[in-house]
Amino acid sequence: MTKTRKMRISVKQENWLKKAISSTLVVAIVFIAGGFTAVEQALAAPSLNTYRLTFSGSNNQNPDAAIDSAGNVSAVYERSGMIYYKQNRQTEEAVIAGTNPAMALDNAGNVHVVFISSGTFVKYIEKTAAGWQPAVDIGSGSQADITVDASGKVYLALIRTESDGYSDLLYINNTSGDFNSATPEIVEDGKLDGALTTNYTDPTIKIDGAGKYHIAYLNTTYTGDPTSSAKYVQVKTNAADGNSVSDNLGYTSTGILSANSLVLNGTTAEVIYVADVSAVYLAKITASASWDVSTVVAGGGSKPTLALNGVDPSVTYEFSGNVVYDEDNGSGFGAQVDVDTSSNNPVVVLNSTNKYVYYVKSGDIYLATDKNIIDQNPPVISGVIDGNTYTSAVTITYTDAENEGPVTATLDGAAFASGDSVNTNGAHTLVVTDAAGNTATVSF
Repeated sequence: MTKTRKMRISVKQENWLKKAISSTLVVAIVFIAGGFTAVEQALAAPSLNTYRLTFSGSNNQNPDAAIDSAGNVSAVYERSGMIYYKQNRQTEEAVIAGTNPAMALDNAGNVHVVFISSGTFVKYIEKTAAGWQPAVDIGSGSQADITVDASGKVYLALIRTESDGYSDLLYINNTSGDFNSATPEIVEDGKLDGALTTNYTDPTIKIDGAGKYHIAYLNTTYTGDPTSSAKYVQVKTNAADGNSVSDNLGYTSTGILSANSLVLNGTTAEVIYVADVSAVYLAKITASASWDVSTVVAGGGSKPTLALNGVDPSVTYEFSGNVVYDEDNGSGFGAQVDVDTSSNNPVVVLNSTNKYVYYVKSGDIYLATDKNIIDQNPPVISGVIDGNTYTSAVTITYTDAENEGPVTATLDGAAFASGDSVNTNGAHTLVVTDAAGNTATVSF
């Protein structure tokens, strides 16, 4: 399956390059037939801004993300059994208890999230202009993915272990109003057939312009003997064309599919997966039974995710303990770009102009992007609570969680330093301002 990779500078990489080189820097680029020179490889790398989005230092994991038509990027993630939501660099919102969130945004900017509750139930929750709405029970399940169409209708693919003990792939939507949770479509029926057991896992769903689903998932078949058993990546659709399956990837293989493994490029499904121990492959399904494979990286890759900028795919994946990014400009994948070291669990989001890579590092969620996103988080004040009354001196501290510059404060209009105490009677107002101009105010 491995193909020779040709390194080149794409139009998109050139745009990144223009941002990365200042107007006073002149560099002579020498092109050598057959590949990049060292200078070319360095200049092709994008200039990325890196933002830390959470500050607990532990337990943040499983990010998913989406971007709206105005260029606002949003993410959901979990921490210690709770799901959180964050748009751009605004203050995070605690959403609901749960794990493994997946999200989508509709054209109106509403946020749609599917997640696992109590380990065995699938639930759905939506944020509208009025705020977060009550969660909806979808039914039992261990894995779920979500997408929406242009009108805001919701489509789910989920894995449910039925009473026979085998894992089915189900399709549920709310195109008729409420979710058809009581009568889901069984896309694949896990079962025992003679000596052969079949189970289905790891779904990713997309909807085409005609409202037809395309679902990528893992098919695991076991004969009783690992040497004759198999694992396959499959893509299933209720459109007239587009069902396909990979070669046997090996029953003992692990980590084949990750979240966000599928995109639709027109009517062509593209799926990213791991095979041959740690090679990352992209398969394009242009018609039923087609499986046009290209190599993203020949070894060392894991947990790949995929996104489309409207025309071309880009991927992120783990490589030698780091998160990396790569893109296809129509002629195959080029040189990978290091996003961050000692990082994992990436997800990539694209629009026509910018790239966004969310990932986990040292227990926190980070965002790397070629877009400048301003800090919208207010400073954090400790030691005093707005509206409280105190009968003894209080010591007040304040910090900028983003750690991007000096923080200043006034108490009743006079300068006030973090760590100082207030011991005078009467009403007081503390105003803290960070370097980005965000303020936090407490009166006590």
